[in-house]
Amino acid sequence: MYHCFGCGLGGNVFTFLMEYEKVSFVESVRSLAEKSGISLPSSSGDDRASEQEEMYELCREAGRFFYNALTETPEGKIALDYFHGRAL
Repeated sequence: MYHCFGCGLGGNVFTFLMEYEKVSFVESVRSLAEKSGISLPSSSGDDRASEQEEMYELCREAGRFFYNALTETPEGKIALDYFHGRAL
């Protein structure tokens, strides 16, 4: 367990490594297992590529949702007019 008295972050070894090295949970587990000499079962396919693909698809769906919300709903059109008025 760790706690930073400067910024208030805290957690376990996995969250520390995720924050320090800016990696995903899976990557932190792999890194710690490698450093500790623990072998992990291998999975089929490239997990990192599939994780990035999933994140890309999630962002694309969120973009579609917000685009439709701005262009297809009365409230969204009000917000869109506001954005245009602010030159955004």
